Amino acid sequence: MANYNVGSLIKRLRKQKGLTQEELAFPIIDRATLSKIESGKVMPNNKTLENLLEKLGFAPHKITDFFHDEEMADALKILNELDNLLTFQTYDQKDPVVSKIDDLIQQLENNEKYMQNELNRQNILILKATNAINKRSTSLEVRSILSDAIKITIPTFNIKNIRDYYLSKQDRTIISRLAVSYSEEGKTDKAVDIMYELKLNFDNHCIDNDEMGREYPTIIMNLARYLGEDDRLNEAIEVCDVGIKVCIKNHNLYRLPFILWLKAATLGWLGKAEESKKLFTQIVTVMELFEMHDHLIGLKEQAKVVLGIDL
Repeated sequence: MANYNVGSLIKRLRKQKGLTQEELAFPIIDRATLSKIESGKVMPNNKTLENLLEKLGFAPHKITDFFHDEEMADALKILNELDNLLTFQTYDQKDPVVSKIDDLIQQLENNEKYMQNELNRQNILILKATNAINKRSTSLEVRSILSDAIKITIPTFNIKNIRDYYLSKQDRTIISRLAVSYSEEGKTDKAVDIMYELKLNFDNHCIDNDEMGREYPTIIMNLARYLGEDDRLNEAIEVCDVGIKVCIKNHNLYRLPFILWLKAATLGWLGKAEESKKLFTQIVTVMELFEMHDHLIGLKEQAKVVLGIDL
């Protein structure tokens, strides 16, 4: 959080939440002190800052809570299991995995300690929306869940204003899921618009190199994919090049092969066979080096589809 101007950040988050200074300040501090903090005249101490951010729904989770509290330890185990199960793959409604996921989400909802935190309630909705995507629920159902989720932290959320908000990681996840729902509905132009807004949000607000290295490449990758689906191939190449530079600069070697993969396929669709083949061949070497065997199979299959060659 220290990478932002603390006062302006608190002011922006307060307005996103739809709170007056009086509503945010009470009972932590008086309104006049909050006004001085927001204007940069006063720096809050750590406890005050923690309390203000917690009231705004942005307090960082204290990992020690998971180890010292039995209820929260149980919640962490369930979340880890859900993370392994929710991997954006399509399940038949009768698949036992679907019942397992629904049961695990219900266990979290029954955990009173976990559900006391607004961000945890928001995370439950994200899990439900992700599972709804996996089950091929209607896009309207998915977006209804995601709308409820984003309004927990940004009550006045508007897709057109994405670039202007200060977003938490969960907010970005929700917005990315919104793009997925439009893509699944065949509205790739809408998915592109959302991901461009999310990219602009990072461009405008993120000054943390670690965060840029971790999350920005994923946003770039999804944007490039939707551009390809929307037949905006030259744009997709340009976006891939941005992602490649970010990955190299911030040492994100995991996302790099996938962005290169998107570029290679897009070059092939543009008829630039030699450039595409060269890049596909280079990616094979990278994936073999990092033992990404499952992904390597998919890469070779796509090279055959796009270029008609065996790598």
